[in-house]
Amino acid sequence: MNLKQVFAANEGGPPLVKVVIAGIFMGMANLVPGISGGTMVLAMGLYEEFIESLSNISRFKFTKKSVVFIVSLFAVSFITIFALAGIVQFLMENYLSAMLALFIGLTLGGAPTLYHGIGKIDFKNSLSILIGLLIMAIVAFVLKPGGQNPNMLLYFVGGFVGSSAMILPGISGSYLLLVMGLYLPVIAAINDFKYALMLGNLDSLIAVSLDILIPFSIGLVCGVVFLSNLLKYLLKRAPKLTMAFLLGILLGSVLGLYPFKMQDFSRLTKFKNQNNELVFRVFGLENSGRSEFLSGLSKLGRADLKIIVDEQKGRLPTLEDVKIVREKSEILIVYNKPVDREVRDSANDKKLGKIPLIIVSDTSFSVLRLILVLILMVVGFFTTKLLGKKEIQTQG
Repeated sequence: MNLKQVFAANEGGPPLVKVVIAGIFMGMANLVPGISGGTMVLAMGLYEEFIESLSNISRFKFTKKSVVFIVSLFAVSFITIFALAGIVQFLMENYLSAMLALFIGLTLGGAPTLYHGIGKIDFKNSLSILIGLLIMAIVAFVLKPGGQNPNMLLYFVGGFVGSSAMILPGISGSYLLLVMGLYLPVIAAINDFKYALMLGNLDSLIAVSLDILIPFSIGLVCGVVFLSNLLKYLLKRAPKLTMAFLLGILLGSVLGLYPFKMQDFSRLTKFKNQNNELVFRVFGLENSGRSEFLSGLSKLGRADLKIIVDEQKGRLPTLEDVKIVREKSEILIVYNKPVDREVRDSANDKKLGKIPLIIVSDTSFSVLRLILVLILMVVGFFTTKLLGKKEIQTQG
């Protein structure tokens, strides 16, 4: 069997090799805040088959073609997510400004594809775009969900919201998780699950599954079922208005992504000790951005709350540091430095008592970083734009 026959072999459904490639792209896209897995499926020319198959399966209308397509696509996608979760987590923790810039470009690059689906921009379509844009503005600047403390219910909601990255072209569920403050916890949980599985650590597997992955997965499945049927209905009844609304969501989704924004530490006030003190044991402050970082911590201080920063220069945190932080009710922060796996596991040990381990990337402004940010925005934009253009040309 030659390559052409392999691409054509799926009994009336889309070529299996093409589905596998789409699954790889979809998995990579779902890991990255800013680019939608739905956009990747759209770019591969499989979107109608995707929505139709999902809708059929969710209504228990099983056909061999739909089942093979969805199982193959999602299996490859999830394998890709588990394989690359650690890499993405490392990049988000250590090169946040660069990653956010890339996400902005990847997001905006989906706009031409959605715009093509709208056609003429009349009053109704303009209003639909504006509504989508306002919704994302409210999420980013008014609700500020990233300030909440994650719990099982929030992870369920996050899974439901995150399903949009798999279903909607141009809409990044991963970005929505980012503004909800759930992106890194979920990525870290996937990575922790992978390591626990490799080491055969049953306790860690159960803990990370019950706390995060199971509620998130249930929300994800519910979101896929709901959104696939809703989108199928809306695209049939009002395709242009639907695409216009999605375009507004896409444009508004970059409002909360600013590459030089210092991390919000307001959630840490709950870790004050009995003396109404917030004590930070900080590693890595010899790097650039020290003044911005210390300014961010100082803003937490008030009349009834004293801020103490214990700088540990020239070294990385050890297991002994975790022990000290746990005994003294301190907060462990690592600024722009990698953290050893053993230190992470010890900090998250429920039996000994979890401690707050905060990994902060240097997002301070510099001319060199600005140039890198602009380059990555352009690269991201044209990457998504070209994938969308390929689909437009295929349909044209």
